[in-house]
Parts: sequence; structure tokens; C-alpha cells
Amino acid sequence: MIFDLTVALQVGLMLAWVLFARRMSSLFQVVEVSRSADAASFQLYGSLFFGAVAKLDPIVNIVESAPQALVVRLDL
Repeated sequence: MIFDLTVALQVGLMLAWVLFARRMSSLFQVVEVSRSADAASFQLYGSLFFGAVAKLDPIVNIVESAPQALVVRLDL
């Protein structure tokens, strides 16, 4: 045999982890509700997962441009 059971188990677990992270990150959405000179409002849908953190970049960019108020609504 080329591979034994332990290698096959490790490969299977890694593949399951990658597919899970990809699926969870695709379910998360960030929607901008409104923005004015002094406030910004966003709505977040889905589970906040480390694989979906890149989708929070629009919020970070707006916060860095110094709005005085940030409203984030979390919905399931």
C-alpha cells in the first residue's frame, strides 16, 4: 500500500476543515445600509467566522476614515 490509514485520516480531516471554512465564509454577508458624513450603518448576516473576516474590510476602511458613529446590526 502507498498510504496507511493514519495518512488517509489526516488528509480527510484537512479536506473537511478546508471545505467547512470555505462554506462558512461564503454564508457571511456584509450589507451597507446607509452612510452619511458623520455616521455609517451596516448589517451583518450569518455567523462571524474567522474565514469571513476579509469581508469586514469595508467596515474597517470606513471606521479609519473617522465617522463619528458606527451602527452594526447583527442578524442570523
